[in-house]
Order: sequence, then C-alpha cells, then structure tokens
Amino acid sequence: MLVSESPAAPDPAVLHLVASGAGRGHLVPLRDAASTAREAVLVARALPNTSPALLAARRAYLGALVDYVQALTDHGLPVPARLRDDLRLLRRVVPAERTTG
Repeated sequence: MLVSESPAAPDPAVLHLVASGAGRGHLVPLRDAASTAREAVLVARALPNTSPALLAARRAYLGALVDYVQALTDHGLPVPARLRDDLRLLRRVVPAERTTG
C-alpha cells in the first residue's frame, strides 16, 4: 500500500483568527473599498473609452484590490477567483503612472 503525504497543516494562529473572527476586522473596510471602486469602474465604463474618469476609476480599483488581496494573503485566507482574475486584468490594462522629474 502506498502512503501519500498529507498536505501541510494550516497554521494554528490562522485557524484561530478564522474561527474567532478576530484580527479580520480590517478586512471588511478593504473589501468594501474594493467593491465601491469596482462600482465606480462600472459607472465610468459608460463614458467614452478614453475617459480620464475611467482610468482614474480603474487605478483606484487596482489599488483597492491590491490592498484587499494582500490582507487576505497575510491572514492565510483564500483569494476568490473573481478578485484574482480582476487583479490580473487590471494589471494588464492600467498603464503605469508616470512620474515627473
């Protein structure tokens, strides 16, 4: 009989945070900020495609998603597929900000 290795056990500290809900209070505002930014992108998409408002909304959404995904990762929580996909797409379509100097 073959014995396969079991997956690594989750960190007990992370399990405690997940079970108790403690330490995740700051995730809610981050999630809400990402959701609000996503809604702003949807509104801005109704404008002409070259609209500065659309680019600003996309940049805000990208920033909010980066913060939220980082917080989820820091707590050992999974990143939902939709968020991961949105983040990947935004990183491709939002041009890097230019710095002057």
